[in-house]
Amino acid sequence: MSDTHRAVQWWEEHIDYINALLVFMESESNKCTQSGNIELSSISIDKTCRVGIQGGRPVRRVHIGEISRVRARQQASGWLVGGDEKTMPSVEWTGWDNCTVVSENAIEAGLTQFEHAISNPTLIKRLSFIAQAKSAFTRNDFRSSFILLWFVIEAAVKDMLLLGGETIDSNQPSISSVLRRLKTRGLMSAELFSELDDLRKRVRNKLMHESQTATCLPSDCMIAAGAVITLVQPDLATAIDLRWSFSVAF
Repeated sequence: MSDTHRAVQWWEEHIDYINALLVFMESESNKCTQSGNIELSSISIDKTCRVGIQGGRPVRRVHIGEISRVRARQQASGWLVGGDEKTMPSVEWTGWDNCTVVSENAIEAGLTQFEHAISNPTLIKRLSFIAQAKSAFTRNDFRSSFILLWFVIEAAVKDMLLLGGETIDSNQPSISSVLRRLKTRGLMSAELFSELDDLRKRVRNKLMHESQTATCLPSDCMIAAGAVITLVQPDLATAIDLRWSFSVAF
């Protein structure tokens, strides 16, 4: 904590692993017919333990208006161990009345997926981007959602080209060039190429170069999300199943 820049970098990486775990937990709860569904909400620094720096020393900030997470966890643990399913913990912490019962099998499957992924920091970062994009989508922030997904797409297709034995010039070839080379070499299906090339021309380029007039629809994000899942699939032990939802209020 004495080096603020290093502390921020470490915390960002730490949160990436949390978000990746949340992706697996939602996915496995969706797959399990005997489980309630977890709806992930990506974690940001403001949702984790709050640490401030005073005089160069880290200090804990008080959670105003609610009990600490540690106390809530202790009370929950006592309730679970006690075996009284009718008596919920008597705490001020809001949220217990909306608990979702998740199958133990779903939790174990999610942890197994996470265990398989933790040795691949690149995959962890991409899963974290997916989690953040999904949360932005839920907030109806479709531009941010699409941009986060496109970060993963561009990085993943360049990796595909390298793994296919091609070289990438130091001049950083355009994404259109990379997509064409992948299709020509048979490293990418014609369907996936068509989807990504359409998104590149119709959405990505306008967001980057004509941002004031560009639009991004929920359907564009959904297509991008499907492409991202396809691209990261080779690094996963099993497929992931996420539910993308948004609402519109006037």
